[in-house]
Amino acid sequence: MIKYNLTSNSWLSDMYNLRSDWIPAYYRHEHMSGLMRTTSRSESENHFFGQLTNTKLSLVEFLSHFDTAMESQRFKRSKRDHDTRYTQPAMKTNYELEREAVKIYTRGIFFDVQEEIRLACKNCMCRREEEVGDSIKFYILQVNLPGLHEVLFTPKDMVIKCSCNRYEQYGLLCRHAFCVLRLCGIKEFPKKYVMGRWTRDVVPKKTKVSSFDQNVAGNQVERASSIVREIMTATGHIVNRLVTNMDLLSLYRDQVIESKLKVDSADLPAESLDKNARLANILRADQPCSSSSATILPPSGIRNKGCGSNKRLKSFREVSSSRISKKPKTRGCLICGGHGHNSRTCKMKTTVADSQKSS
Repeated sequence: MIKYNLTSNSWLSDMYNLRSDWIPAYYRHEHMSGLMRTTSRSESENHFFGQLTNTKLSLVEFLSHFDTAMESQRFKRSKRDHDTRYTQPAMKTNYELEREAVKIYTRGIFFDVQEEIRLACKNCMCRREEEVGDSIKFYILQVNLPGLHEVLFTPKDMVIKCSCNRYEQYGLLCRHAFCVLRLCGIKEFPKKYVMGRWTRDVVPKKTKVSSFDQNVAGNQVERASSIVREIMTATGHIVNRLVTNMDLLSLYRDQVIESKLKVDSADLPAESLDKNARLANILRADQPCSSSSATILPPSGIRNKGCGSNKRLKSFREVSSSRISKKPKTRGCLICGGHGHNSRTCKMKTTVADSQKSS
């Protein structure tokens, strides 16, 4: 603004005063954890569905295409989950944290962590270090990049803080932090810097663990969820191993059915069928909202500029069939009044002309 003499521009001055609200650099200290922007989320979803649907589909066609899109997403998710659990990626370093990270993170997130560990071992070095109370401050230099990154590490509490703030932005440790952990001989991945959203168990299975009574000890729900995930993971692993051996697979099926019958015959507490009670347990609310206490009416229609007409969108098949049914009427013959010919090719005209010649 000073360079181009724009300091007197009121709009630019107002935007500059609000720079902390729209420049990403001002959010480096906020724990964003890799959250996608609202516009990016909307554009990504529109792009995905736009590949399989369009505005000219009928309702039945749209539902069919929507189911196809959902199946595509489920297939990709199942494939990535299978790759995470039953395949082993190649290691790029000899650092212990890399072998431990592959057991913690999903495959896509692990590749990001693996790249940071590789750069920490190959391109990062410590210029100097100094003690700051109970902590140690490391000055890390990255090859071919100017400047030093300050990493504050407290060995007692395993707290690490880097000036690049990558963990605050994306929820993953940076290469400078891994470099310090390697220099300090840390061989166990710091659990406090492992976010649940990036782990293998990021998508919990559909179980009734959440329907526990809210008065039960808080760690019981978490423990039950962990046991359920272990059971489902082990079951999936067994089925994948036995799928090529029909004898062992049938034997395992019989064992599962026998266990199921034992559980069904056991005297277990009956599940509460009260909908409001279940909602109260899920929402942790003492008094769930009653459906009769509020009346929700449909929103009043608002006609905005450019919103289109009120007519229903028709498919190509519907438009073409309507065109076929509305054939334009052909003109009749001027002599006999028939259709399919005109006055020049009319047979009546030819007959009259022949009679006149003979007379």
